[in-house]
Amino acid sequence: MNTSSLSGVTLVYPYFRCKDPVEKLFPPLGIAYLASQLKERGIRVTLVDCTFETFDEVVDRIAESRPAIIGISIMVTMSRNAFDLLKELQERLPGTLFVAGGPLPTVNPAMFAGRFDWFSVEKVMQPSRVSARITCHPVVLPMISKPWILYPTRVCI
Repeated sequence: MNTSSLSGVTLVYPYFRCKDPVEKLFPPLGIAYLASQLKERGIRVTLVDCTFETFDEVVDRIAESRPAIIGISIMVTMSRNAFDLLKELQERLPGTLFVAGGPLPTVNPAMFAGRFDWFSVEKVMQPSRVSARITCHPVVLPMISKPWILYPTRVCI
C-alpha cells in the first residue's frame, strides 16, 4: 500500500446501538473535543459515531477515506467493538497509525500493548498508578486547554 495517499485523522466512537433504549445514548464528547483541537491546528479530521450505522458501513466508510491516523475512543462496554474495528481496519489500511484513547486505555494501558500503535492518556485525568506502570517516554500534544499524552505501545508497559 502506498502510504503517501493516506491523509488526515479519523476519530471513532465504537458504540453500535442494538436494542438499547434511546435514553442510554449520549454524544461522543471526548472525540468531538479532540477534533476541535486538531481542526484549530489545520488538521483534517473526520468523526465517526457508530451509533446509527452498521459495523460494515463504518469499516467501508473509514477504509474509503484512507486516514493516516485512526483514533478509537474506548470504554469497557465498547472494547469488543473497538478491537473488532481495529482488526478489520488494520487489514484494510496497513499503513495507517492506530491510537487507542478514552477511559479504558487510561486505566489499563497494558490491554492495548501490541494491538494499537499508540495509546493516549489525558494528562489532567492521568492516575498516578497508571503512570507508574508506563516505562517509556511519551509524546505530549500541547492542546489549547489540556495537554494530551501519547505512548507508543510497542516499547511501553
